[in-house]
Parts: sequence; C-alpha cells; structure tokens
Amino acid sequence: MPDHHDLVALDEDTCWELLAGVGIARVGISMGERMHVLPVNHLVHERRVYWRSGAGTKLGVAAAEAQVAVEADEIDQVGHVGWSVVVHGRASIVNDPGTLDALHARDFAPWSAVDQKVLWIEVVPDEVTGRRLGHA
Repeated sequence: MPDHHDLVALDEDTCWELLAGVGIARVGISMGERMHVLPVNHLVHERRVYWRSGAGTKLGVAAAEAQVAVEADEIDQVGHVGWSVVVHGRASIVNDPGTLDALHARDFAPWSAVDQKVLWIEVVPDEVTGRRLGHA
C-alpha cells in the first residue's frame, strides 16, 4: 500500500522554476459554455509564459486578450509524488520588438506545423499557484 503524503503549497519562485523545466503545458480556454484544454510546448521568459501559434483557437483567444489558465505538472505514479503549477492570466499576441528578439534568440520550436506558427502568444500572470505531493 502506498504512503500517503500531504499537499504542500509552493512559493512563486519554485512555481516558475518548475514550469520552466518542462516542455509541455496545457492551456485552459473558455469558449462559450465549454472549457477547452489544449496542449502547448511553451517557454518561460521574465515570469511570463509564451508559445508560438498560427491561425486557430489559441490565436483567437490571444487576439481577444482573454483570460486563460496554463497548467503543467510532473507526476510519478509509482512513487505517488509530483507537483502541479497553474498560471492564471491574460493571453495576448506579442508585438514588442525587444520581447520578440529575446524569444527568437531562445532555443525553441513548435512541435507541430512549424511553418504556420509564426506569432508568439504571451500570458501575463494574474496569479501563480502550485503544490507538491510527497517528496518530489
């Protein structure tokens, strides 16, 4: 029988460090009466979350500057340990030349439709929370 562990809240610095250390996150988007959760490969830069996008749902949300939730986690199902981080914030299309230069200088490429994902999406956080389970 597995050991049971308490959930421990993570400080914001730890949340950003963990989020920056994984390649995939999920973006929660409200569309009408339904919630959609879409995977993105992302990067963290100056305490904001970024991914590249082409035409579609995520770009539409960014163009509307809508609220989103970005979630990433790492779970060890055998050891019953792990963590989860959620960033709530507003998505928008990146237009700032300095930010674009910094993002293009990073080693980053979308996993799919590389030629079509030419715009950067940014999430400016309103709230960053995280928790750890066990000894991870």
